[in-house]
Amino acid sequence: MRREQLNDLPDLLTVEEFRRQAWIGRSAAYELARTGAIPVVRLGKLIRVHRSALEPVTNDDQPRRTHGNPRAS
Repeated sequence: MRREQLNDLPDLLTVEEFRRQAWIGRSAAYELARTGAIPVVRLGKLIRVHRSALEPVTNDDQPRRTHGNPRAS
């Protein structure tokens, strides 16, 4: 994800939106939120992830990683 794309996202993302942008699994995303490893806002039962949590995964220099077995190449 590029920085321009990051700025186009809303300030608060659902966990599902966050995990798709970060290319991580659902369980991993909820674990990051549960442990406080990413900035979240809790609104009752709703959990929203702050867009800034995606900054470590933005990289303008490298191509986007694809899913799949890296050893299969």
